[in-house]
Amino acid sequence: MRTFWKISSFLIFFSSLFLSCAGTPKPVPKPVNYSSESAVLYEVSVAEGFVKNKEPVKALVKAKVLQNKTNGYSAVEKLYKLAVNSTIESFQEAITKKDWYSALIYFKSLASVGTSPGNWTETKIYQQQMHSWQRLDNTVLANLKNKPQHNAGVENKTAVFERLLKGTLTVWVDKGMKVEKGIAFSDKILGSGFFIDKKGYFITNYHVIQSEVDPEYEGFSQVYIKDPIDPNRRISAKVVGWDPILDLALLKTELIPETVFRLGTSEDLSVGSKVYAIGSPAGLEKTLTSGIVSAKNRRLLSLGSILQIDAAINHGNSGGPLIDEFGNVQAVVFAGVEQNEGLNFAIPVELLKISLPKMFRGGEVMHGWIGALGHTLMPSEIQELDDVKGIMVDYILPLGAAHQANIPENAIITHYNGIRIEKLHDLQDLFLRENVGTLVKLKGFEKNKDNKYKTREWFVMLQKRPKMPGETVYRTDSGYRSLLPLLGMRLESAGKRHTYRIKSIIPGSTADEVGFLPNDYVEFKRATFEKDKNVLFFRLYAKRRKMGYMEGFMGMWAYLDNPSYF
Repeated sequence: MRTFWKISSFLIFFSSLFLSCAGTPKPVPKPVNYSSESAVLYEVSVAEGFVKNKEPVKALVKAKVLQNKTNGYSAVEKLYKLAVNSTIESFQEAITKKDWYSALIYFKSLASVGTSPGNWTETKIYQQQMHSWQRLDNTVLANLKNKPQHNAGVENKTAVFERLLKGTLTVWVDKGMKVEKGIAFSDKILGSGFFIDKKGYFITNYHVIQSEVDPEYEGFSQVYIKDPIDPNRRISAKVVGWDPILDLALLKTELIPETVFRLGTSEDLSVGSKVYAIGSPAGLEKTLTSGIVSAKNRRLLSLGSILQIDAAINHGNSGGPLIDEFGNVQAVVFAGVEQNEGLNFAIPVELLKISLPKMFRGGEVMHGWIGALGHTLMPSEIQELDDVKGIMVDYILPLGAAHQANIPENAIITHYNGIRIEKLHDLQDLFLRENVGTLVKLKGFEKNKDNKYKTREWFVMLQKRPKMPGETVYRTDSGYRSLLPLLGMRLESAGKRHTYRIKSIIPGSTADEVGFLPNDYVEFKRATFEKDKNVLFFRLYAKRRKMGYMEGFMGMWAYLDNPSYF
């Protein structure tokens, strides 16, 4: 998190630009008064409505919150039984339909509240799902959990490369013509890809084919591949599924490939491991470059860790495979820094394996979140809970999943379905492996009426993570509250309209890097989106202690995405 905020701080500058107003502050939803019987019964009726609408997991969340917040209401216990039975019925319906995706959601949700439907187990459901893929002759998904064979001594390295070059392809998207300064230019996007089965399915980056599926894009778009045998022949392709957050896409063409790639496992890689990138840099097909893994676990995407490599990567390599010496795909190339030769990145094959089953289902892949922002606890950050490791919840999105589960700000999360959580990315990685709509149990600490931390459990249903969480925050929450997740400053009213005092600063945040301190004053002036840059610009009037309470206008950028959201 600290690295991301630091990068953001470089974009801060003083400005007196006139910016369009982003809108009036929005009211924050009032908390439920659980001491009121009428309020409790109203919440029960809302949950009963979820059951009628075939949304049993939502009802289960509501029932668990009511159980935790009330005592002795027979209506609440009746609701809980209704929600559990309704979830079991939905699970059984999914089993009957052989809808193993939905079955896993219902099974895991029931398991989180300590209920097991019949003699089913999670392993048994996964086995049935594998058998289903086998019957559909989907060898890619059926073999996802199989460890690839290295074939050492059977095929030399040169033969491996020559064979795999036939399974790589050039992907290009024709976007028609664009006009700049009165001159028309051909508008094309160039990328790479690689076949993963004999039916013509192949992988590339989402950003390569984004215009094919982006609802906000209104121009012409057509994706093609170049025939691996005859480069002068172009073949149309169609997008099957796409993952904007992990920057992956699954496409299909009618071409029967001569060679397909095996998916490996990045667990076999370590810093210094030899790797090879295949792609079409600058349109030069079947280019092979080599290098090493420079670093692992770089946090540059919203979710998941990526590999840093020094193999030469250029425009056109995006979407190509990164392989080991045995020819197994270890990652998907997705970015290079043109100004820094040797500074390039690839998406580990484990993330591809997580996304593939969902991409094969068709459409956009959804990843789960609970609508919160937080940071990994620093040593001795909470003196009352010495040596406790976990995640500090800095912000809760109104009406988000965490809000509905009654998780408060300043809560500490230490466990996920019984698994110990020490760092923020540990929890994010677990969310990444769950389907949206699944109920999970979180455990940790929250403050009681005496302002003392006490152990608590929360039951929360994962919602779809937006592509730009910061935009969701700003459009959903009130203006001054949104500055906490966007800039890292917690505010309270200073009496005057739009004027606030800073109560606290998130360590390592943009506000912290700029030098804001508690008790500084800011006046919220204007804000505007720059969607092409994925940023939000705030214009503030600041009065800062560090500068002798000197007053002045200040402009601050905030990214609409941030790896601190979960």
